[in-house]
Amino acid sequence: MLAMNGMVASLQLTYPPVSNQEAEWVISEQGVVDRLRNSDFYMIAMRPEARFSEFRHDDEGLLHFKISTGTGVSDSVTLHPSYLASNIEGIDPENGEITILGDEKVLKFYDGTAEEVDAGTAELFEWFSTEKLIYNRSHHLPGILGFHDWRDFATYELLYVGIASKADTYQRLFQRAHRKRQQILSNEWPRTPGSRVTDEMYLFPLRVQPMTVRMLEPGDTFSQPSDEEWKTYCKRVTKDAEKAFVHLLDPQYNEVDFDSYPHSTDGLWEQGHERYIFYLAENLTFTTPTVTLHGAWDPIASGGNDADLITIEGESVHIRPGGYRQGLDGG
Repeated sequence: MLAMNGMVASLQLTYPPVSNQEAEWVISEQGVVDRLRNSDFYMIAMRPEARFSEFRHDDEGLLHFKISTGTGVSDSVTLHPSYLASNIEGIDPENGEITILGDEKVLKFYDGTAEEVDAGTAELFEWFSTEKLIYNRSHHLPGILGFHDWRDFATYELLYVGIASKADTYQRLFQRAHRKRQQILSNEWPRTPGSRVTDEMYLFPLRVQPMTVRMLEPGDTFSQPSDEEWKTYCKRVTKDAEKAFVHLLDPQYNEVDFDSYPHSTDGLWEQGHERYIFYLAENLTFTTPTVTLHGAWDPIASGGNDADLITIEGESVHIRPGGYRQGLDGG
């Protein structure tokens, strides 16, 4: 057991959310697989399908369009291709030509002419699915203008929470036949007329990142845990995070609800913590029939004071509202 007074663990995406359909495409890229392998915690959720429409180019080369769902959520977006290109090392938007291809589900930006794109010699330097656009806008990617209501698109019905205790999220959720993923595909109905469940079901690969806090008294000494001790401890944190999220949010497809939490044999119970906290360090909102959990991303403070906090202190387990929720409530 590590002698620690407290712990705070953030849950951060290792890759932007992808629909179940898009998951089949993105895992063909080794770079995506590498990021998914860094995930040890995942969620499955649903939301009405979003689409792009009403594309328009202006004289300055900007791309204007709308993003909307079939349930009335809509916003205007402007993309600045030169700014997007300047984010990528080796791309010179001032001395080259940018070609944009897209449809209602994906936009692709190439460094080259249309003829070079057709010939396969132009470099694809940026792309946006609807979910990646929402994610990039929430992280303030330069070159995305407008889209002020992006948070309305980042609200999902949480259906399942899981962990990859013996492998990683790529192997557990994406590569193998995941029973709950298949069950949701079989059982759920589309949220939007004309859509498919596979396009409205989203996968969230996350990583649990703990930070421990210990208060030292005069004369105390601090001993650094070994790499193996820390690795073992981190696995306990991830297992405890799963229990905490399932216990409080009660997702529909989680069969075990961890009624006895925070008591456990493989989590953080009796690990020497006076208090420990989990929070979602992404601009996402997850809802279940009984609970809403707001996350928040901050480039400096990893969520700052805006994220809701799952707080465990002794036998007490509760959600402490963050600044984002207080803003919604007018506080």
